[in-house]
Amino acid sequence: MLMRSIKTIIDKIDPVLLTSALILNIIAIIIFLILQQTTGGFSYFEHTATKFITALIIGITLYFVLINIPTSWLLNPKVILAGWSTNLLLLITVLFLPPIANVKRWIPFPFFYLQPSELYKILTVLLTGLFIHDKRTIILWAIGIILIFLQPDLGTTILLIITFTTTIITSIAITNPFLNNVVAAFLTLLTIFILANVSLFIGTATAILAALYLLERIPIKHALLGVLLFLGILTFLYNLPFFLSKLPLKEYQKQRLEPVIKALNNKRILILSDISIKNFHTRQAQIAIGSGGILGKGVSNLTQSRLRFLPEAESDFIYATISEGFGLVGALLVILLYTVLISRFLYITYLNINTPYYFTISLGFTILLMIEILIPLGVNLALLPTKGMPFPFLSYGGTSLITHYVILSIQTRILKETKKQA
Repeated sequence: MLMRSIKTIIDKIDPVLLTSALILNIIAIIIFLILQQTTGGFSYFEHTATKFITALIIGITLYFVLINIPTSWLLNPKVILAGWSTNLLLLITVLFLPPIANVKRWIPFPFFYLQPSELYKILTVLLTGLFIHDKRTIILWAIGIILIFLQPDLGTTILLIITFTTTIITSIAITNPFLNNVVAAFLTLLTIFILANVSLFIGTATAILAALYLLERIPIKHALLGVLLFLGILTFLYNLPFFLSKLPLKEYQKQRLEPVIKALNNKRILILSDISIKNFHTRQAQIAIGSGGILGKGVSNLTQSRLRFLPEAESDFIYATISEGFGLVGALLVILLYTVLISRFLYITYLNINTPYYFTISLGFTILLMIEILIPLGVNLALLPTKGMPFPFLSYGGTSLITHYVILSIQTRILKETKKQA
C-alpha cells in the first residue's frame, strides 16, 4: 500500500523540475547558515533561514496539492478570473497600509509578509493564455500593472510588461512564418542599434525589408508599413534617454538609471565602469565574486558578507555570496541548475506547440523565469543597473518562493497531461 502511494506521487511529479528547485533551496539554506555563523547572531538566522524554510514548506505543500488538480479546472478561465480578482484586492489593500522601507509592497501577517506583486507574476502569464482568445483581457492585466507601479515597484512593473508583451508576440509569431521573420528582423535591428550606430541600423533595416518583400512576396503596402514601423522603432530608440529621464521615478530609481542614460546619450554600449563606479552595491558584488577564485574562500573567510560590505547578501546578491564562498564551482552549479529548469520549461512549451492555450502559458512561464534569472545575474556581474529582484528558488523572499512553486506545479501538471494525451 505504501509503495503504491509512493509510486502514485512519483508519477505525478516531475523529478527534473522538483530536484533542481530543491537543490537550489538547499544551497540557499546553507548560505543562510553560513551568514548566521559569520555574523555571530542567531537573530540573523531567524530572520532569513527560518522564514525561508517556512515559505518552502508552504510552497512544497501547494505544489503537491496543485499537481493533483486537472488543468481543465486549474487553468479554467473562471478560476483565473477569480484569482485575478483576489490578487487585485490584495494589490489595492497594500496601497492603504503603512509603508515598509518607504514603499507599499507587503501585507504583514504574524509570521509572514505577503507581497501581492509577486503573485501577480502567475496571473500575468495566465492572462496571456486568455488573451489569445479574448483581447479584452489586456485591460484586466493593465489594472494590476498600474497598481504595482503605484506602490512604487518599477522593476516588477517592467518585468511583467516585458513578460506579457514578449509572450504574446512570440506566441503569435511562432504560428505565423511572416511574423516570425519580422520578429527576428526586429531583434537583429535592436542588437545592431545597441552595439553599433544609426547608419548601420538604417542600412540593415532597408536590407531586411527588401528581403521580406522579395522572399515573402508581401504586398508593397505592407512593406511600406514595415518601413514606417522600423522608423518608429528607430525614433523611439534614438530618443530613449529622453523618455527614461522623463519617467515619474523616485530619486533612487533615477540614480540607478543614470549610468544607462549616460551611455545611451554617448551612443555606445554599457561598460562595467559605467555602472559599478556609480554603484556601491555592484562594486562590492564584483569584489566578492572575484575574490572567490575557483573553489571559494571557505566558510570562515567570507569578508564581504561577514563584514557586511556586500548588501542584501541573502537576497539580491546571493549569487555573489555563493561565488565568494564556493568560488567558480559554486557559481557554475547555480547556473547549471537554472539551465536545467529553463530547458525543461522549453521542453514543456515545445510539447504543447499545437495547443495554443497551454503553449502560450508554458511559454510565458519560460520567458518569466529566464528574465528573473538573467536580470539579477546581470546586476551581480555589474552588467545591469541595480534592481532588487530575487533569484528564483534561491533568494530570501517568502512570497517569491511560494510563487515559483505554484508555477512549477502548473508546468508539471501541463507536462503530465500532455504526455498522457500523446
